[in-house]
Amino acid sequence: MSKKESLARQSIIIEALRKRPMTFTEIGDKLDLESEVRGYDYRISKRTFNRDVEEISSLYHIDIKYDYALRAYTLEEDHDTPASERLLDAFNTFHAVQIGEQMAPYFEVERRRAAGMQHIFLLMHVVKKRLQVNIVYQKFLAEDAETRRVAPLALKEFKNRWYLVALDMKDDRIKTFGLDRIVEVIPGKEHFSAPADFNLERMFRNCFGIILPRQDKPQKVVLAFDREQGKYIRSMPLHPSQREIPHEGADYIISLRINLTYDFLMELRSYGPRLKILEPRELIEDMKNDLSATLAHYEA
Repeated sequence: MSKKESLARQSIIIEALRKRPMTFTEIGDKLDLESEVRGYDYRISKRTFNRDVEEISSLYHIDIKYDYALRAYTLEEDHDTPASERLLDAFNTFHAVQIGEQMAPYFEVERRRAAGMQHIFLLMHVVKKRLQVNIVYQKFLAEDAETRRVAPLALKEFKNRWYLVALDMKDDRIKTFGLDRIVEVIPGKEHFSAPADFNLERMFRNCFGIILPRQDKPQKVVLAFDREQGKYIRSMPLHPSQREIPHEGADYIISLRINLTYDFLMELRSYGPRLKILEPRELIEDMKNDLSATLAHYEA
């Protein structure tokens, strides 16, 4: 059996046990069904299942244990991580695309993708090794590319695009640089020390995307969406601070604690008349103004 089929089988086992505990026989029935649906043979012996359990723990950091009281296998989510989720999603997408190629014209994959991914492994290397680099950077609003000397601190994804978080040596400020705008990465040999207080999660905790405000001053924001749009906002929150405000009426009202950055305002504008801003007054006024000049303050 190929490694590809083994990974697909392990994904099936994980998703099945997320729904409920299962006996080995029930897991086997699920694999039989998926074998018929996907056109592969996922049936396994108890010995192969035990090997799958070990590989799932090693690869995804997800533990599968046998519960003697239930007489069934259970999934322990304590060690589950966003990276594990993305790995599972990526493989499931890859496998679905492979199967989907046999179903044309009833299966279509989005053709557009963000540029700049050819730099990601080199950037991961210099971030890990703490090496200063020169990047040739082409800003969207500039005619010519320019070379920046930066200390690469981290990589961050937002809306299927990747960004380099780096200390710009020119003015000693931490900025974000879109990989799709990096023309070239030229690694140096000079090491650097990251700022003692640098913490990626904390830095963006009050931000919507990848734009860092000059000062971290989150504000309470109250938004009202129409009922239909509210269902989308509930299923995919705008920000981790999102909280639903119970009320009488058809609108879906939420509160956030967030910085009023350019990318957040542009996200709100994308909802058009389906969104009403209830507070703060400052945000209501900002939405009335032309935001194009605001972009000049940011590197992303």
